[in-house]
Amino acid sequence: MNIVFLLEVGFGLSVLLGLLIFLLVSFRSKRVQINKEEPELDLQSLKAIIEDEKTTSKGLKEALDSVIKYYGVIDGKGGAKTYYNFDTYLKIIFSICLHPNTNKDLIINFEKELRKLNPDYTTEIGDALIKGLNSRGV
Repeated sequence: MNIVFLLEVGFGLSVLLGLLIFLLVSFRSKRVQINKEEPELDLQSLKAIIEDEKTTSKGLKEALDSVIKYYGVIDGKGGAKTYYNFDTYLKIIFSICLHPNTNKDLIINFEKELRKLNPDYTTEIGDALIKGLNSRGV
């Protein structure tokens, strides 16, 4: 075989491999950008929407869904101590229990999803729900 032919084939395969690697990297970076969703509101803003008595049932559901989607996982406990931001979640549970436009489905679904995402906090979430419902007079 001719050495020039082998060099041409080697060069052609190198160019083809480089092109394939470029396409793979390019496709992956676009896919990451497409799938990356960022919350429109932070946790405190969502809590304020939930606490607002003028928020409709639909607005409550959207805010609670966003809490679960973007902020549903509460950082782990340090022994028997709860995460410092857990009070925000407690206030959200109390707020949905006391909100004039709430319903049982909103309360139960939020509590169920929050427990599922945070098995370490099952007891605390249950206690908060009971306190919230008791303060409502249910």
